[in-house]
Amino acid sequence: MKRRSFMIGLCGAAATGVPSTAVGHRPPDQRELSKRALFSTYVTNVDTVLGHRPFPVVPLDPVRLRRVPDRSYDPHSIAVETTGGVRLGYVPTNIGRVLAPMLKAGLDLKAHVIGARNAPRRAIEIEIAIAMEAAVQYRET
Repeated sequence: MKRRSFMIGLCGAAATGVPSTAVGHRPPDQRELSKRALFSTYVTNVDTVLGHRPFPVVPLDPVRLRRVPDRSYDPHSIAVETTGGVRLGYVPTNIGRVLAPMLKAGLDLKAHVIGARNAPRRAIEIEIAIAMEAAVQYRET
């Protein structure tokens, strides 16, 4: 029961427009996404997954989040992929534990790249939000 209340609280926060810390200058549709952001985080295992290949994403590119429950390291793993299906890495474990039940419940989570750098250490930063329609539908159930 507590988990459901927590998740409804998250959806409620997203629906009321909790501001993100990384709004910046973006096109209007991206700014709207940022106002509903649940998390601004980084992608783990970038070097392991991509090696030394150049990043296939740039800031503002949308990315997909996909559960990987059969991953032996963490059953709550969530892969971060380009819209073309290229895996970039994974969401950190602590955030994956919150997002995995949401994805399993069918919530429409939106994510986009907010930063990518090659030096001094390769990193991709993303922002994750719940689509407004999904938040309202989930709250009503």
